[in-house]
Amino acid sequence: MTIREDIVASAVTFLQDPSVAASPVESRIAFLQSKNLTQEEVDAALARADGNSQAPAPSYANYAPQQQVARQPPPGYGGGYQQPWQPQAPPELPKRDWRDWFIMATVAGGVGYGLYTVAKRYVLPLIAPPTPPQLEQDKASIDASFEQAFTLLEQLSKDTDALKSAEEERTTRLDAALADVESAISELKASARRRDDESRRTT
Repeated sequence: MTIREDIVASAVTFLQDPSVAASPVESRIAFLQSKNLTQEEVDAALARADGNSQAPAPSYANYAPQQQVARQPPPGYGGGYQQPWQPQAPPELPKRDWRDWFIMATVAGGVGYGLYTVAKRYVLPLIAPPTPPQLEQDKASIDASFEQAFTLLEQLSKDTDALKSAEEERTTRLDAALADVESAISELKASARRRDDESRRTT
């Protein structure tokens, strides 16, 4: 039977692939036979793939197909090896139009404005130095606090003096009352002694 050179050439290209060459011989033979290659074509393809195209092609007829090839062949070897496998081009990246850029600019502007507002309202007052009006206002507030404290101390001093005067006056009145009581007691004692003396004279 005549060997189909184009089929054998495609099979040799397939067998020389590193991933295919690493597979067992039985798997390669089974795959080639599943593609309707004759035994002579299989032997010729294996011999040429091994670099022995000038030597007599060894016979692999005793190899029975035991299992299917674990690695699937690249696209292009199905249907009688009509065309070699070619890598697929990577998918094209999606293109951006003016609407995408407008949306991104709007979002970025909104986020930037929000950050600016937060920094101006909460962060800037903490790190910015006080202005002259603020210093004057703080000074006036401190002076008012001191004035209020001094007024309170003065009022407390006046209240203390008033309490002291009232206590001294009460003590004076109490001393006078005690003196009156002692005088009254002395007079009562003197009267009692006079009555006793008169009673003794009359008896």
